[in-house]
Amino acid sequence: MGNLFGSNAFNMAAFLFTDLAYAGGPLLGAIDSTHALTALWGILMMNVGLMGIVYRVEKRYWLIEPDSLVMILGYLLGLWLLFRWEQERSGTVRLGGGECQGPSRHGRSRRRRGGR
Repeated sequence: MGNLFGSNAFNMAAFLFTDLAYAGGPLLGAIDSTHALTALWGILMMNVGLMGIVYRVEKRYWLIEPDSLVMILGYLLGLWLLFRWEQERSGTVRLGGGECQGPSRHGRSRRRRGGR
């Protein structure tokens, strides 16, 4: 856990030097909103991990402590939220529908064809 927190703290400190070197204005103003959502979720997950360290819980459920379970569920929820965020921003397909709205990155339609 120490490596994880130390690495994240170093990365946040590195933003200072990157922001100073970036000539196009504030660095965080130039990033995509997807990266901002990912950073926010990372900060929330770090807080959950820190609370798990500070408030030790001795009880386990299915051989896992409650804070670890919250982190696993939070990670999965974060993946789902990021996926839905990108879907709504780009107007892409729903997973089970087989319908498509808009071209792919290559300029072709993303319609599924008979199991291929």
